[in-house]
Amino acid sequence: MDDEREVIMLNLESGETECEIVGIFDEGERQYAALLPMGGTEIIILRCFEEETGVAALENIDDDEEYAAAVEAFKQLIG
Repeated sequence: MDDEREVIMLNLESGETECEIVGIFDEGERQYAALLPMGGTEIIILRCFEEETGVAALENIDDDEEYAAAVEAFKQLIG
C-alpha cells in the first residue's frame, strides 16, 4: 500500500516549517487546508485562494466566526 503524504513548506513567524496536508475542504464558498506540522500535534487551518497569477496560496483566517466555521467543517470531515 502506498502511504505517500503530501507535504508543503509553510513560512511561519517562527520560521519555515514542513507540514503534512491533512485535508483540503470547502465551507460555504471558500476552501480551506488543514495542515499538521511535522512532529507537531496541533492542526493549522488556513484559507486557500488563488493569486492573480493563478498560483494556489494560503492565508490566515482573521475572522473568528469564519475560523470557527472552518474548524467545525473540518471536524465533520474527519468524523
